[in-house]
Amino acid sequence: MYRISDTAHQNGGYHTVKEPVWNERYNIGVEQIDRAHQKLFSIIHRLMLLNENEAENETKRQHSCVEGIKYLNYYAAKHFAEEEEYMQSIRYPGYPLHRQLHEDFRDRTLPALARELSDSHYSVESLHHFLGIFIGWITSHIMIEDYAITGNISCKWHYFDSEENLNSLIGAIRDSMSDVFHLDLEIISEHYTWEYFEDCIFFRFSYRNQQKEPAHVILVFEKCTLLRTMDLLLEKQFTSLDQTMIETARTLSHQLISGIENYLSPEEPYTLEKDHLLSPELFQKLIDLEYPRCSLLFHSPYGYFAFCLYMP
Repeated sequence: MYRISDTAHQNGGYHTVKEPVWNERYNIGVEQIDRAHQKLFSIIHRLMLLNENEAENETKRQHSCVEGIKYLNYYAAKHFAEEEEYMQSIRYPGYPLHRQLHEDFRDRTLPALARELSDSHYSVESLHHFLGIFIGWITSHIMIEDYAITGNISCKWHYFDSEENLNSLIGAIRDSMSDVFHLDLEIISEHYTWEYFEDCIFFRFSYRNQQKEPAHVILVFEKCTLLRTMDLLLEKQFTSLDQTMIETARTLSHQLISGIENYLSPEEPYTLEKDHLLSPELFQKLIDLEYPRCSLLFHSPYGYFAFCLYMP
């Protein structure tokens, strides 16, 4: 359990998803796993091509997307099962954690993204969301968790809370977000590592306990999420985020965190020292150095939101 107390679209509206290009650095040295990873990259490449080449024929594009996504999900599940079988065969000590990462992505992230695709009738934007998150997840998973299978590096996930604690925190975040931002959230991933977020706002809240140990909460809002939220809260149609709106969102974020403080470290309260905007580059450096203790990705009707917690 955790506790913190507070006392102090680009390109015509769509994000551009950077296409993954297979590189030898993605090879971990296990032939069957490397072949499967190349196959996943190939499927993603074809999905991106069909979305571009068949944009004028919407019916055909949608049908191709349905079949392509269905095959991608099938092949990813097949690969996970084979990779898990290999890990068991070599008695890989990190197998339980690795399997949990697979299960989170297969059973929670992909179905949620598939629902977004279906609800939007396979729009270009929702397909970009799907591919962006898939690409970000698979590349970071290969370079860290899959490389760890070889024993040459260590997995960066160190903290796995109990299901009860995690579900309590997720529920508290959803309730607080509904109260403060009037947004309904659906959990997408329990192990978020900055997949897809190319156009977003980062709010960082820094804390210390009585032993002067630091803790940080980082809230990541997709800009379109904040923009639509401000539309609703201020009852006005906005075309872009200005500084006043960002400051309003920062104030609301304080209220959001206050709404979940009872779920954060009740035995060792932390006091807020400062808060500020975080650049995407600095957030990426933090993720590269160490994964958060808790890192959750949510979907709302207007875009994505992430909650990241760093603490001892």
